[in-house]
Amino acid sequence: MRTFLKIVIAGALSLCALSARAEQSVEPAIAQISSFNDSLLQSMKKAQGRETELGAAIDKTFNTPVMTQFVVGPTWAKFTPAEKQSVQAALRNYMVVRFANAFNSYSGEKFAVEPNPKVRGVDALVKTTISAPKSEAERLDYRMRKYGESWKVIDVYYNGVSDLTTQRADFAVTAQSGGAAGLIKKINEATKKLK
Repeated sequence: MRTFLKIVIAGALSLCALSARAEQSVEPAIAQISSFNDSLLQSMKKAQGRETELGAAIDKTFNTPVMTQFVVGPTWAKFTPAEKQSVQAALRNYMVVRFANAFNSYSGEKFAVEPNPKVRGVDALVKTTISAPKSEAERLDYRMRKYGESWKVIDVYYNGVSDLTTQRADFAVTAQSGGAAGLIKKINEATKKLK
């Protein structure tokens, strides 16, 4: 009986240790999003140069190659390396312009990152709330995955809606019917409309 209790206690202690390690391992993910939110806040306070600053922040925080592959869907496998690079550059530019357009003015907004991300398998969902005086708080959540030693964003949820799923609905059909050239044209047109 004592041996059984020792095994149970040892197992419980191991699970606690694993849980503590898992919690500690997501702290860099929280730090990444806090830093990105700071970049968004600085962008909101600027009259010019938002895209350059946000582009650098997105490059540091997001895994745009993985995000691009998901948006394009199965057609991605048919693209040449040069086409993949061009599509990725177009989608990255679209993402930067969208963020710059969405965060283009400052009215006392504040960002708050929840300290306990939801961990689902290899991913962590880092939740952020954006609040401003006399406005309802909004949610901007980031699905993150660890690549090597760094956590990277692989999807963004605006008030619970997956941005990648929305983009895939917009762009995957064009990729299928128009190939890389047609897709790049559509992404660039969408980007231009935001400027």
